[in-house]
Amino acid sequence: MTRVRSRTSRGPNLNPIPLRLPKSRSQPRLRPNSEGHSDQSLRLRLKTQKFISGLLDKINMVNAIKGIFISCDVPMAQFIVNLNNAMPANEKFIVHMLDSTHMFVQPHVAEMIRSRIAEFRDQNSYDKPQ
Repeated sequence: MTRVRSRTSRGPNLNPIPLRLPKSRSQPRLRPNSEGHSDQSLRLRLKTQKFISGLLDKINMVNAIKGIFISCDVPMAQFIVNLNNAMPANEKFIVHMLDSTHMFVQPHVAEMIRSRIAEFRDQNSYDKPQ
């Protein structure tokens, strides 16, 4: 075991001196069990495994999703949001709305969105009579 002793009589210590204390002989030595491991080594192994599993639980894994970034004006974004809301829950395609004019969607719906926008524009465009 290593302890740190600071020198307080000479002012603040910026570099502590390590002080090694002798191991106490009051603890009985553990004898190996039938498998050749001592109880202390088994306890240490279990503590290490618990510590590592706790660390692995706390690590934030990155979740990456492939998709398409859409930047458009507000009315077109509302049209795409309404398309998404008209879909059943398992077919919704908007992954994340970044703001009112930017969104991130699943890549397999790109052609569907383009075709629906083209249909919408065709329905709402004026054809001059001849």
